[in-house]
Amino acid sequence: MRLEPRGLAMQRECGSLLTGLLIMGWSGQHAMAQVITDPSVSAKGHGSLNLSLQQITITRRAVPVEFGGPVQEFGEITLRTAYLNLDYGLTDRLALSVGIPYKSNRYKGDFPHDPRTLLNPHGERFLDDGVYHSNWADWGVGLRYLWRTEPFLITPFVGFYHPSHDYPLFTETQAGTGQWRLSFGVNTGGRFPAPAQNLIWNASIAYNRMEKTFVAGEVDRHVDHSLLNLELIWLISPQWYAHVVYSRKRTHNGLRFPEDFNPPFVDELWYKHDQLFQWAGSNGSIGVGFRMNDKYTLTADVGKSLSVDFGHFYDRVYTLGVSRNF
Repeated sequence: MRLEPRGLAMQRECGSLLTGLLIMGWSGQHAMAQVITDPSVSAKGHGSLNLSLQQITITRRAVPVEFGGPVQEFGEITLRTAYLNLDYGLTDRLALSVGIPYKSNRYKGDFPHDPRTLLNPHGERFLDDGVYHSNWADWGVGLRYLWRTEPFLITPFVGFYHPSHDYPLFTETQAGTGQWRLSFGVNTGGRFPAPAQNLIWNASIAYNRMEKTFVAGEVDRHVDHSLLNLELIWLISPQWYAHVVYSRKRTHNGLRFPEDFNPPFVDELWYKHDQLFQWAGSNGSIGVGFRMNDKYTLTADVGKSLSVDFGHFYDRVYTLGVSRNF
């Protein structure tokens, strides 16, 4: 019989239930199941396949007062995404995760992004026409390493994400920001002591080093993102759990709107504004999961924006997922 340290045994018990659970999101990423942010690691040769289907509805955005703010209703964006992720234990402490989302998005309203208004439309066509437009988004690959199991799990990670192809940028239905990004950070998690032993906490902090944005006549800049995620999980029974997630994102070295842009907003700087804005705000979600057997786990979550300093309000976020362990 193989014996494991107490902390590693706890990690196995929690990990089989929680792989693929944590929900992260914002802006180009939106909310997505990210096994790379799980503090647990599957045993060598084992892992999971995770499929999540998500729909986000956006009808408001935070903008300056001179542009209709502080909160402006600007129509409706519907973001529909299928996330497919594979997580695999290379060793008992090192896991590999790969994934790619497929998106189908729509905008209906009076404030479309129309590339025909730009000085250089980059060959893009008008997509904010009230019809769903589909695209593969940014593929990603990540590694995480279970460094410590006592007194709680500590799991550093690194991930790399790259656009799957040259998708359109000047549209509310875009698949992403069109940039590669290098993500690194650390996940932690543990179980509360008795009598609260059915409660598990997870925390993750990440920094995304974004591809530099180049605009002729402007200062080239990295507009990076940092993300904080906090999660509390209640193990209701061997089959059922409930959880609540809080996430916070902010950008670094971004441009302010409208001060740092050039009216009438038709130049190259405006074409790449989604790469340059100072996005900031927080999201929250609650959900349940059902472990059908040793192989399959079903999840359902609902969420919304809690605060937005600048950017879109997520009015409603619905996510359904299924994981298959192997």
